[in-house]
Amino acid sequence: MLAFAVAVPALLTGCSVQPADEVETHTVEGTLKIGIVSDMQLQPKGGSDVYDNAYRKTLEFFKSQDVNMMINAGDYTDTGTQKAVDNYAAILNEVYPAEQRPVSLSILGNHDYWLPYFVDCWEIPFKSKMQRRFLKATGETSPWTHKVVNGYHFIGFSPVNGNMDSSAYIDKIDWAREQIELAIQDDPDKPVFVITHAPPNDTVYMSDEEDYSVLSELFAQYPQVVSISGHTHAPLLEDRSIWQGKYTVVNTQCVSYVCFEKGMLCSGTDDASIEQNPMCMILEITDDALTFTRYSILTGEQQGEPWRIPQPIAQNLNLYSADRASRWGAPVFVQDAQFSAEFLPYGDGGQELAVSFNSAQHDNYVYSYTLTAADASGQPVRFQNGEDADGNPVYLDALSWVSDFYLGLDAMQPRTTLRLGDYTASLPDGTYTLSVTAADTWGHESAPVTAQLSVSGGNVSVLA
Repeated sequence: MLAFAVAVPALLTGCSVQPADEVETHTVEGTLKIGIVSDMQLQPKGGSDVYDNAYRKTLEFFKSQDVNMMINAGDYTDTGTQKAVDNYAAILNEVYPAEQRPVSLSILGNHDYWLPYFVDCWEIPFKSKMQRRFLKATGETSPWTHKVVNGYHFIGFSPVNGNMDSSAYIDKIDWAREQIELAIQDDPDKPVFVITHAPPNDTVYMSDEEDYSVLSELFAQYPQVVSISGHTHAPLLEDRSIWQGKYTVVNTQCVSYVCFEKGMLCSGTDDASIEQNPMCMILEITDDALTFTRYSILTGEQQGEPWRIPQPIAQNLNLYSADRASRWGAPVFVQDAQFSAEFLPYGDGGQELAVSFNSAQHDNYVYSYTLTAADASGQPVRFQNGEDADGNPVYLDALSWVSDFYLGLDAMQPRTTLRLGDYTASLPDGTYTLSVTAADTWGHESAPVTAQLSVSGGNVSVLA
């Protein structure tokens, strides 16, 4: 029994995987051109042709652009089963056989430590096993690496487990600090790229939904740091996917689907539209500047304006700071928004209310729409949003949708449709006044446009 008690903890942790023993040095010809990708979320072959194709097209695009380095910021699998890992490796080797592959830096994400329920896979996700599985698939020597390419330092800082908080990084935080300081000693004027799966807190869009303060506290000590991360699945067309304060942060987009902050609904026809514009990024480094260019994977077309930061980067930390908000005004609706409304099929034989109107205008892009409603007596409608732990109903005073900007700024539609889904039940038969406002990504809000609706017996009409 004593031997069993001693053996079980060792079995659970396995033989520990350590950071790489030494700094790798590489030299590539021409401008350093880096393809950046994250969050492939691959399943075993055949589990999702959409996801497989998105990753394959990403690699094919990088190859067509002659990148001489690739960065993978983690979550290369949805759950790290051997078959999912094999699928990842097969796609990588298909497009980039080992002898053709550029310099690469890959890290683990939280999903790569996870497995399905035991009875679905019949194995246990020992950390060291998941790490070694990653090493074999990617060719990395460790989940924690330091590589120098053409004199620029890149630090691969994997989480140590699948937790979604600072505990995933705290055990290796001293190692990361040592590597950053080593890079700065080499050349204090050059940027130091640190690749983590999760973004540091309170920086880029959606970086405040989980606690990774251990990263932000570390990076804030070094203005040379350029943090590159994934995890959020935030759209690359969101202006807040780059941030500067005491250092610089760039967040990538999942190549398979995008996410938005909690409580946001998707405008348009259905949520499947989020797979219509998978995106990746290419970073070019010259002596003069860092230039991040965003691309559609499906078309290869550039999306939005490049993000350009002159060197030395530590002296140029104000280009993408929070004061960007002051450069923009609020969206504007045209005088006649031309409201229309209809019931559409929803769920298993149900219906949902859909409201359409002429999209608001903005010099950059409209980020979101917010809808409120009042009944015939002028009382605000409260939208039921499920129940709390005690079974009591929870209500929202307003509903918010992201616009279709994430599908491509040039592809934004002249009319916007807001589908109420389950919230339709909050508008039973009666007459209502709806009010809609539009906002840009910095929170500048338009004046409202309104419409009166009559709902009766599964029919709806616009009264005014």
